[in-house]
Amino acid sequence: MSHMQSKRQAVGLAAFCTMLLSSLLLGGLLRPSDVGAATISCSNGLSGCHFNNNKVQDGTARNTPSGMFLGTHARHSGYSTSSAKREYQYACTKCHPSAGYTNAHQSGFKNITGASLPGNRYSAGKKIANTNSPAFGNCGNIYCHSTGRATGMGMVQYSSSRWGGSEGCRGCHAGRLSATGAPARSIGNFTLSTTHSQHLKYPAANINCQICHSKTATDAATLKSYTAATRHVNGVRDVTFTGVAYGTYTSYKSTEVGSAGNTKTCNNVSCHGGKSRSAWSAATTNNNHTCVHCHGVDGQTSLRADKYNAAPGWGGTGTSTDQVAVNTDKRVGAHFVHLSSVYMPKLKCNECHSVPTTPFEGTHMAVPRYNSQTLTFAQASTAIKNSTTTAKTDGTDIAAATCTTTYCHGGKMPKGDTSGTARSPQWNQASLMTGTPGADCSTCHGNPPTTGTTATSHSGYAATTSCVGCHSMVVDATGKIINKSLHMNGSINVTTDCNGCHKYDITGTNAWQNTSGTDLAHYKHISFIKTRVGYGTLAVTGQTFGSSAENVAVCGTCHTTTLSQHNDGSKQITFGAGGSYPNTMGGGTANSMSLLFGGSNPVVSGTTGVNITCSNLMCHYAATPNWY
Repeated sequence: MSHMQSKRQAVGLAAFCTMLLSSLLLGGLLRPSDVGAATISCSNGLSGCHFNNNKVQDGTARNTPSGMFLGTHARHSGYSTSSAKREYQYACTKCHPSAGYTNAHQSGFKNITGASLPGNRYSAGKKIANTNSPAFGNCGNIYCHSTGRATGMGMVQYSSSRWGGSEGCRGCHAGRLSATGAPARSIGNFTLSTTHSQHLKYPAANINCQICHSKTATDAATLKSYTAATRHVNGVRDVTFTGVAYGTYTSYKSTEVGSAGNTKTCNNVSCHGGKSRSAWSAATTNNNHTCVHCHGVDGQTSLRADKYNAAPGWGGTGTSTDQVAVNTDKRVGAHFVHLSSVYMPKLKCNECHSVPTTPFEGTHMAVPRYNSQTLTFAQASTAIKNSTTTAKTDGTDIAAATCTTTYCHGGKMPKGDTSGTARSPQWNQASLMTGTPGADCSTCHGNPPTTGTTATSHSGYAATTSCVGCHSMVVDATGKIINKSLHMNGSINVTTDCNGCHKYDITGTNAWQNTSGTDLAHYKHISFIKTRVGYGTLAVTGQTFGSSAENVAVCGTCHTTTLSQHNDGSKQITFGAGGSYPNTMGGGTANSMSLLFGGSNPVVSGTTGVNITCSNLMCHYAATPNWY
């Protein structure tokens, strides 16, 4: 710097100080026109007009406190002391001119003609007189106060937002009124796309804005610190998933530029069961938001009419959550065979699964993927089961389930038979899904049974699919089950002569003998009862349990006459309780008599094979002899 330049600068500084001193002594303020423009900036110039501590903040009046103004400068500039308002970091030129400072800058008006806001979009006008109590206007017809819809998402609608107002998310677009409330319309009375409303119908605890817009929002009312400044109001729909069991941030596909809405799809996310849904657009309305939305026969809306539409493999077209329909897949497996069973009445979903009331209930969408945590049998209504299935994991996936102790696979046969060849079947075991009963008879029980108490009655029979000789009410001559309600019902339904299964009467084939042991006691009882009620030889053929005269009058004197208690694995000494003639010898005959001794019913007690005794019986005159 030359000596002459230093001197001129010193003179200029001296003159400036003189003017400053004069101004202060006069009690006035320095005017921008009194100094060169280059010596003043918006925040640290001698006038200190706009910023407080280098931050744009909202005050209680114009320049009160110093550098603060009424309105919502802080929210727009991102320098608020409130984290709830620290959302954007817009430059001043978004709304104000960008020509730079000149001596004509302080003209007595606020100039609203910035690069992004033409003056005619602020209702208070382009030039607003400076005052401590300004009349605020509304900003309208600008993207940053709109629904933010893209091409193919419906018409972009604009909200008229008041400067100095306190509108939240619903000031510009629809949102939630409360954490549990349904989605509401915006203050401008418009909504987001139809698909938004369908997602937001569930409580906020299940799905909320941040589930799909995790880098933009932290909940339905708060933008996320830091990342929201660039992700919100940026002209692009930023979809980044969080809080879903599986799925990636690229699951939502949209080119944005030139997109007509048909590329906006969610792929491979757990809340859709792994499915790739149809395009997200203004016209997209999901009408199958039931179980079939993720699994089963896609597109079916008649779930109430046919609940089986929700099953993977149903009708050969129903898919699992990973879009597989073949029954050899471990997540499809035997759904169709069970729900359209040729072996037993149709099962319901809740016979095996805990069926949720909403997609988010319990473990319905829990990790790991393809989980079997809903396979609980907890809501079973008609099927007979003894325990739950244990699913095996193989790292990130679930192995095919194996049912090990369920009654319907021979886990607990009424007579103890354990000779079935597949009593612990795998869910996707192809050999068990033929739908041909004759080919599968030996899988749950022997064909015929060779173990348990039924082994003796089946001895000498060869393997056959024609069980009609003894079980004609259940199967036909080809082995086809003709009465599913009598199969897998906990009872062995037999149509055969009484002496086909056990001894009967004291005369004829397979009769009780007048010898020691159990035979002797039966022989004496049957002889006495027949004599007392006037019966000769009991009829063996053509008898129907519980309704024939011989069965009720003689056998029913001591044993049950209730069909469901017949062939259930126990002797059922009930003295005819529940039948037409309870506690009666020779019920239905002219010579019948009450068994009661006093006012109480007969009682049997003791241990089989050791000391069974009957008490309170008229025919024993109150004595309690040992059966043996």
